[in-house]
Amino acid sequence: MTTRALILDFDGLLMDTETTLLESWRWEWARHGLQLDPQGFFADHGGDANAARYTALEAAAGSAYDRTSSHVLRMGSAPVA
Repeated sequence: MTTRALILDFDGLLMDTETTLLESWRWEWARHGLQLDPQGFFADHGGDANAARYTALEAAAGSAYDRTSSHVLRMGSAPVA
């Protein structure tokens, strides 16, 4: 048998991406005068939990919260759908 592909997942092994992720969310909460409680921040499973995080911040920050600008500022990229 010939190996045709090899998939390696080094996220969290070679690079500490969780600290950066958590700090970006702490910064965004602080920008709204809030403090993020890191308890339960990381999901018990893999996958994208950002939609729920934006929803929680929106609920805490109130009607002035703008999810699109929040994402752009936090990520420096195009807004979420």
